[in-house]
Amino acid sequence: MKTSYRIAAAIAVLLTAAVHVFGQLPKDPEERAKVLPECAKTVAELKAQGLGVHLDDREGMTPGAKYYEWEMKGVPLRNAML
Repeated sequence: MKTSYRIAAAIAVLLTAAVHVFGQLPKDPEERAKVLPECAKTVAELKAQGLGVHLDDREGMTPGAKYYEWEMKGVPLRNAML
C-alpha cells in the first residue's frame, strides 16, 4: 500500500478576522487601516525568522470559511488577529 501526503508550503496563516463583519466589508475602514499594518508587521517578523507564513487578508469571506480553506490545504497553524 502506497500513501502519499501533500505538505503545505506555509506552516502558518494569519487571518484578519477583525476586519470582517459576516463576510462583508468592514463597518469601520479606520479599524481595517489599524489592523492590516499590524498583521503585515507580524508576518514580516515571522518570515524573517525563516517561517513559512501567509497573511490572508481577503475580503468577502467569513473567518470560518478561511479557517476551513486553509485546513483543507494542510496548513497546521491558523491564527486570527483581532
